[in-house]
Amino acid sequence: MKSQDLVLLFKIHSLWSSERPLPALLRSDAWKGWETLAPSEILVPDSRELSEVGYDEHRRSLFTVRQLAATTGISKSQVSLSLNRSLESGIAVADRRTGLPKVNAKALLGVIVHAVRYVFPARRGQVTRGIPTAMAAPVLRDQIVTAGELVPVWPDPRGSIKGQAIEPLSDGVAQAVSDDPLLYAMLSLADAIRIGQAREQSIAADLLREIMES
Repeated sequence: MKSQDLVLLFKIHSLWSSERPLPALLRSDAWKGWETLAPSEILVPDSRELSEVGYDEHRRSLFTVRQLAATTGISKSQVSLSLNRSLESGIAVADRRTGLPKVNAKALLGVIVHAVRYVFPARRGQVTRGIPTAMAAPVLRDQIVTAGELVPVWPDPRGSIKGQAIEPLSDGVAQAVSDDPLLYAMLSLADAIRIGQAREQSIAADLLREIMES
């Protein structure tokens, strides 16, 4: 497994969750961690095309290697390899009706909660402008009080605050979350488990479990 596999799995889970209501915190701009962010290059058919191909075909278009690469910042070749790894390991399965990849939420939660901090430790860098993650992200910042230390951020000039750089699980994370509040929340909670203390890890794990199993 590679760290980018986790990003792709979270994205797939977000796509399958798109029909369910978002948590209240993620329903407005309060979930964002940046000031202005250019729209990502998402390949979405227009309404006329969608009416012709139908909902199932539209959903299938979101799971193509090309589209997953565009929405995660992971190369097409690496998306393909990542999908194969996840399907072989059982952390992802093929949906019985559509054949599309679907996340084994229980298995992914197990990896994140019990192994991610050891397998993919977060390297800390210099003070920089960036997108808040982990305990500083909107999904967690009102639940965890910090003592004025530098907040963790994914380095990005469009980020809303300055803090200590934290190496994300893949290079394209800052762009990948620009239009996906659920993906941003899940990746931020994973980072809190990667770098947090025991109490912070516990809160983040409980929230991630709530999001993924709802």
